[in-house]
Amino acid sequence: MTLRIEEKIDIHESKLLIFKKWILQNKGKKIYSKRKINSIYFDTKNFQMYQDSEEGCNPRMKLRIRYYDENNFYLEKKISTQNDRSKSTRKIKLNEKRDLLKKGIFDRKYGLCSPNIIVSYMREYYSILSMRVTIDTNIQYGLFNSIKNIREKSIVVEVKSNNLSQKDNIFNLFYFPRIRFSKYCRGISSFYF
Repeated sequence: MTLRIEEKIDIHESKLLIFKKWILQNKGKKIYSKRKINSIYFDTKNFQMYQDSEEGCNPRMKLRIRYYDENNFYLEKKISTQNDRSKSTRKIKLNEKRDLLKKGIFDRKYGLCSPNIIVSYMREYYSILSMRVTIDTNIQYGLFNSIKNIREKSIVVEVKSNNLSQKDNIFNLFYFPRIRFSKYCRGISSFYF
């Protein structure tokens, strides 16, 4: 697992172009092409991961299969504790993806976790002072095995670094308001709560 810093900042849709200009003025640069990201999230029948996230419990976890196209799938586990966050990623093959979607994933803490929601969005990637800045737009939530979708109105900007000493840089350089935002939790609450 890789430890990392991850901060989410609030940028209103009307200020997005101003924010992108600010990135470039601060020697930021685009590092990857814009692409669509899809994540299938897993949880228990009683949504224990969702509840832990909403209540801010530590440690807490999110399980998902992430894919960018129909050939590359990744099983990801994100763990948040009081002091840090970590993420493990493992590439999986199509047949393993199918098995996980059919049978679920067993976790020692949570037990059997089944797929319940799909989150899709467009992501842009920038780098500024060796920190990665992502801008997520056109966020959509869908129930697993359903055609019903809900569109998110917010834009999510994340500042990430694997260098834990960069935390001060994030707070000093990015003077924008911080937010607590989980696409998974937003999607679940849109459908169920």
